[in-house]
Amino acid sequence: YFPSAKKLSNGNIYFGCHTNSPDTCDKSEPVFGSPVKMDYWVGVCNASGVINWNKSIGGGGNEKLPKMLELPNQNILICGISNSPIGDEKSVGVIGQDDYWCLLIDSLGNKIWDNVYGGLSMEYSSEFYNQRLINSGDGNIFLIGTTNSSLTGNVSDTSNGGNDIWVVKMDYSGNIIWNKLYGGSLGDGSNSSYLTYDNGLIICGTTGSPKSGDVSENPKGASDFWLLKLDSLGNKQWDKRYTDPTPPIFNILIHYLNNKIPIDFCLYISSIR
Repeated sequence: YFPSAKKLSNGNIYFGCHTNSPDTCDKSEPVFGSPVKMDYWVGVCNASGVINWNKSIGGGGNEKLPKMLELPNQNILICGISNSPIGDEKSVGVIGQDDYWCLLIDSLGNKIWDNVYGGLSMEYSSEFYNQRLINSGDGNIFLIGTTNSSLTGNVSDTSNGGNDIWVVKMDYSGNIIWNKLYGGSLGDGSNSSYLTYDNGLIICGTTGSPKSGDVSENPKGASDFWLLKLDSLGNKQWDKRYTDPTPPIFNILIHYLNNKIPIDFCLYISSIR
C-alpha cells in the first residue's frame, strides 16, 4: 500500500510501503504481530530492478506509510505511523493513538536507532496529510507532519485548535532540537514541504480555520490551500491562503526548482493572492 521509491546517491533505488503479506515472492521476511498486522516493507534494488535486500520492520500493532530520507553518510531515515507497543523492531512504545515512528538504518538495512514522536492524541499520515523528512541544511533533519496533540509526549507546544501542522527539528541521532505547532482554531494539515535557500521551510498545506492563531487571512472557501513560510528556527515569517486551483501551480514550480526554493520566489509568492 502507498508505495514510494527514491534514487540513492550510489545509484541504487530505495523502495518502501506498508504491507501485511507473508514472506513470499519478492518479500523475504514475514510480518510482525499476530493476528497479521501491517508493517513497513523497505528495501533497495539496483538500476535493473534486482533486489539487493528487503526487510519487514514493525511491532505488534500496525506500521503504515513510511517515508524516507537519505542522509549524507548514506544512512536512511524512515518515518511512518505506528501504534505498536515495545517489541520486535520497536524499542520505544506508543505515546498516544498513532505516533510517528522513525528509525535510522544503514545502507544494508541494519537498524541503528528508533524513536517515536507524538502526543496523547493522534499524529496523521494519509493521502491528504503527508509527513515529510527534509535535510535541514545545517546538519539536522526536519520532520513535518500533522497532529491534534497538545503539550503531551514530545509535543511541547500548545494546540491552536483541531489539527495543527507540527514541525520537529532533530539531529541525526533522533534527538529533538525544537518542535512547534502551526494552525488556526479549526483543522489544518501539512501536505508537502520544501527547504528554502535560507535553510527555512515552505510548508504547503490546507486550512479550514477562520482568521486565528497562525492563519492571518479570512477563509476563501470551505477548505483552502495554506502556504506557510518559516525561518530556520521555526519562526513564522508569513502565511497566505489560496483557493483550490492554485496548489498544482506551486507543486510544478517547486519540482523544477529541484525542491529548494529561492528566497526571491518566496517573497514573490508572499506578495500575491
